[in-house]
This record gives sequence, C-alpha cells and structure tokens, in this order.
Amino acid sequence: MKAKKEPCPECAGKKSTSPDEHMMSFVRYLHLFAPVTTESFYVLDIPQKQFCYVKPDNLFLCGFSVDDAQKDGYGFYSKIVYSEDLSLWTDMRREVLRYLKYFEAKRNEIDYFSCTFRLQRHHPISPSHPFPQMIYHRMKPVWVDNKLRYLICSVRTSTIKEAGHLCVYN
Repeated sequence: MKAKKEPCPECAGKKSTSPDEHMMSFVRYLHLFAPVTTESFYVLDIPQKQFCYVKPDNLFLCGFSVDDAQKDGYGFYSKIVYSEDLSLWTDMRREVLRYLKYFEAKRNEIDYFSCTFRLQRHHPISPSHPFPQMIYHRMKPVWVDNKLRYLICSVRTSTIKEAGHLCVYN
C-alpha cells in the first residue's frame, strides 16, 4: 500500500505565521478541490473585502474573468448581480456578517447561510438587455485565530421564483 502523498507538503503540520501565508495555503487546496466539484464556488476574504479564490466557471462569473472578480473585489457584484437585486444582495451579505458578529460566541452552531438572488446574463443576441438567472447561494463562515476570516460561497441555479429567502442553518 502506497503512503498517501500530501498535496501541499510545505504546509503539512505547520501553522501559518501570517494571514498571507494562511491564504496562500488555503488557495492551493482550493485549486486542488475545484476540478472535482460541479458547483460554482468562490471564497471571500472578509477583512480585505476581496475574492481570494474564484473557481473559473461561468455560472458565477457571468462571462467575466477570474482576474476581473479579483481586481474589483466587492465591486464585482455590481457587474453580475441583476440590478433589481443588487441592494437585496448587499443587505443580505451585511446581515450575515452582522449575525456572525452578534452570535460570535455560538459560531460553532452555525453551519451555513443561504439565499436566492438573480445574476445577469448577457447574450450575444441582445447584449444591451441582460436576462436574469435565479441562483441559490450558500455562505459558510471560516474562522482563523478566533476571527471571521473567510466566507466560502457556493452558487447553483435555482427554480425558486423570488429573490431573498435568507436562512441560517445550524
């Protein structure tokens, strides 16, 4: 029987000494995980208000590149979230962060949050009139050194007809 090879040997058994080192290790593992999952996903660095990883998948990117998302940070949402749902999405993200802060002592009881909203798709037939696509969005909080550091977010299409439906799962 072969010994199991560590995919990130330089990280094995080591504790990161800085947030940047931690993020680099984390992103290496995400690159390994991305090809085996069918859902679109990305990771938000909460303190930096940036994407630290975006799976190169068109469902979330809506025709934009990973570089576009990482360059624009939170501003990227204004490019992909349907204009009528943008304030709803902003409010939901803010409420999730507020909830996590308020219930920080009970963070181990929180599994994930979910909500629905529409992304805007551009089609070559009608490039100036995007069409909406409802998505189901999950957000899993990740704590590093007892501080909220990341939200791992997954995105998939939804048959739900209305945006909103913010829920917390314990």
